[in-house]
Amino acid sequence: MFPRPKYVTTVVFSIFTLLFSFSSANALVFGEYLRYSLGYDKNEQSTRWIACALIVTCSLLHGVSKRVGSMAQNALGTIKLATLVLVLFTCFYILVLPESLTGIPSNFEPGRFNVPSSFQGSIYATALLKCIHSFGGWTTCHTVQNEIKGPIATLRKAGPLSIVAILILYILLNLCYLKVIPYQDFIDSDQLAGALLFSRVYGRDLGAVLINLLIAISSATNVIIVVYSDSIMNQEIFREGFLPFSKQLCTNYPFGTPVFGILVHCIASCALIYLPKNQVYNRIISVQYYPNQLFHAVLCLGLLFKLRTRFPNIHAPIRASTVTIYVCLVGSLSVVVSPFISGSYYFTLASLGTLAIGFIYWLVAFRIVPLVGRFHYVVVPRRKKDGLIYKQWIKDYDGELSLLLV
Repeated sequence: MFPRPKYVTTVVFSIFTLLFSFSSANALVFGEYLRYSLGYDKNEQSTRWIACALIVTCSLLHGVSKRVGSMAQNALGTIKLATLVLVLFTCFYILVLPESLTGIPSNFEPGRFNVPSSFQGSIYATALLKCIHSFGGWTTCHTVQNEIKGPIATLRKAGPLSIVAILILYILLNLCYLKVIPYQDFIDSDQLAGALLFSRVYGRDLGAVLINLLIAISSATNVIIVVYSDSIMNQEIFREGFLPFSKQLCTNYPFGTPVFGILVHCIASCALIYLPKNQVYNRIISVQYYPNQLFHAVLCLGLLFKLRTRFPNIHAPIRASTVTIYVCLVGSLSVVVSPFISGSYYFTLASLGTLAIGFIYWLVAFRIVPLVGRFHYVVVPRRKKDGLIYKQWIKDYDGELSLLLV
């Protein structure tokens, strides 16, 4: 879509993907809900240890055996679907049945519903990024679509159905939060809002133990899926060959799995968990998804004013409508701009700094070094012993190599 300057888009996006494709947020949610369901008080340090242990365990499952990792995904996924059904029934129980039957006081009554007196653009951006994080599974299924039987037909049917189902459930659950949990309790709960909700509905024993344990398992499902999908993405980046040690890192040896792709994901996720800050979950969501919105905005602009203008007759098998792209563009631009309007833009600096690192690497590796060394790169496909095909970048000083390859 953006071939000029040559390779800049590929390099910048690839480096960002390697550094910021992690499962830390879901792992932290798992740690918090697991501790809460077992009756422990809130402790951020212990939650971090549990989150890191989960990421390492999921990485080992996928790294040692693709079959074992897939079986674990399917088992946890079944529990997750059952949990979603339970959450749906809970929402109807809270919102539809009268208070005389449920015994749950409503905060929607006059004088009990609290509306914040002030509003900041950065708060809107953070909230929208969390919402986007909740729909991250749509991105994941596209990443691993080669693993799906009949991916186009499956995504055409299951994609819209799943998005609509999650949208409805997301709205209902947030309405339940507003109805059941007092404003200040909701603000102080951080990621444990669900724990407070189910404790008030099902009681301290069932709600705090069983239901919240199911939510913890649901978060663990997200982690084990993201570990696999991100490791595949990392492997594809290594196969492009333009990063140092790409030849060594793009391998399925010895277990037939993307070992180094999993290892990079595991290290990045665990390192991010130990950021020396409180409220690490919010910071992870902001840092991870803010640059994505910048990429989404650029992608939407390219689709609207370049591809669909120049090539109107080309239709992808799975195609977003023009109206949807405009909505995505407006939403992405609002997230990108709002922190700067409110003045609370410090969390964006780490994200933009990563993009700058990718640009500097491209500038040095693909512009300055070839110019000083008086050569240009020739890309040659290679095959490894395990059958994996990757690209090798060879320095061509006099142009003879290019002629030989032609």
